[in-house]
Amino acid sequence: MKLFNFIQKKQSTDKTPNQIIKNLIDYLPADYNDQRQLKDSIEFLNQNELGLALDSLIELTEETGHYFSDKYWLDLADAADKMELIKERDFCHQQIRKTETELKFKVSFGSTVEKIDDNHFQDYTSEKIKDNWAKERREKDNVEQLMNNDGLHFKSHGRNGFFYFVDKGKLAEIEYELGVNGLIIWFNSTDNWAKPSKLPLTTDEKLTIKTEIEKWAAKTRNAIELD
Repeated sequence: MKLFNFIQKKQSTDKTPNQIIKNLIDYLPADYNDQRQLKDSIEFLNQNELGLALDSLIELTEETGHYFSDKYWLDLADAADKMELIKERDFCHQQIRKTETELKFKVSFGSTVEKIDDNHFQDYTSEKIKDNWAKERREKDNVEQLMNNDGLHFKSHGRNGFFYFVDKGKLAEIEYELGVNGLIIWFNSTDNWAKPSKLPLTTDEKLTIKTEIEKWAAKTRNAIELD
């Protein structure tokens, strides 16, 4: 109990309940965008009805039955405590213990987990977290330097990695992973340029990239499979 109370105290921040709730909403996966509880929370937040906004975020977890991170619950508890919502604060702390008991592993902030059965789980990740991952990957792969050289570039991260295709300042990213019979390339699911963001790839542009990947595979003698 003493350890838990220590964590509780450390989690408290100088952020206002408004800031805490807004940040939690910003880091929710897009999979919840159509959920009534999230829409309600956003509307209540805009009206400065912070208690109702907080209640709606709690209701979101109950409606979906998904597991949320310790930070999600600790931040909600912090906001509830600052608004003197003792019942809600205590409920949030209980959810941390519930997740630990039922899930047996930690959920990362910005992600949620749906338990299908004892052996199968579905993860959901927020766009903010995905953007952070992409930024870190691009730095590791020196993408800024690659942008100076038009053409196809291959970067391996072990059992997976990326093809980067550069064309006059535009960048396409095609993920691959190592399969049983060679590289499985997630080509057909790549529909947009990464830079400029969300700009659709034309049919001719996709054909050009496909041809360049096939040339690379022939030159390097790598077996490939396009999804």
